[in-house]
Amino acid sequence: MKSSEVVQKVRFYQQARRNIQADPNLSQAGKERAGGNLEQSISLFRDVAVGELTQAWKDARQQYEGVLSKRAKAEDDEGARWNYERLSYELASVEKRLQAFSDLPAVSSWLEKETQSGNLEHVRACCEVAPGVLRKRWPGVDGGAEHLARRLERLLGNLLTTPELKALEQAESEQAKAVLQLVGETQEVSDFYANSFPYGGNEIVKLLDNVKVSQHYNPEDFQRFLVQTVEFEG
Repeated sequence: MKSSEVVQKVRFYQQARRNIQADPNLSQAGKERAGGNLEQSISLFRDVAVGELTQAWKDARQQYEGVLSKRAKAEDDEGARWNYERLSYELASVEKRLQAFSDLPAVSSWLEKETQSGNLEHVRACCEVAPGVLRKRWPGVDGGAEHLARRLERLLGNLLTTPELKALEQAESEQAKAVLQLVGETQEVSDFYANSFPYGGNEIVKLLDNVKVSQHYNPEDFQRFLVQTVEFEG
């Protein structure tokens, strides 16, 4: 049974309670008998709900951490593509070259040409160094330097990723959404059974103790504007 099916069952029970109380054909005694039978079913299903949700959380954690592990490996592979000795030289060279310019149009023209070269370490150095220089030296109200800086930062992001990394970022996002949905489902079932547990012994709500889900907005990435992250503890 999926976690969503547990929620559907709980909602069925909630509606059944309302139906019994609203049934004009049932006497008070009839309502009590029907209600008693229903509450027995609800009580029996509680252990099923606990077991199914516990398994759902185990599966969710395994799947999410599996994606994170694959992403870490892909990031290591991406990092291995670079010649860091060459990159170090290019960073210093680009910094020196940028400081020699006296006006923004000249810098913009130079960067446009240099970022189209086939030397990836040089292109990366331009994208890493130039945004800071542009914002410091030409913070003008026209926003030209800022626009160029953001374009270079987007280019840097493209340089530092691979098709595999992009796919894993998407997979991580989907897994985070699934966890967020499971949080809501668990909370709904927990609320339904809250009064059936002794004080402090709600086994369902305890499933949420070791997970933290957060959301933030990324205005620089319209494909992942709402970013959801998950952290499992313990």
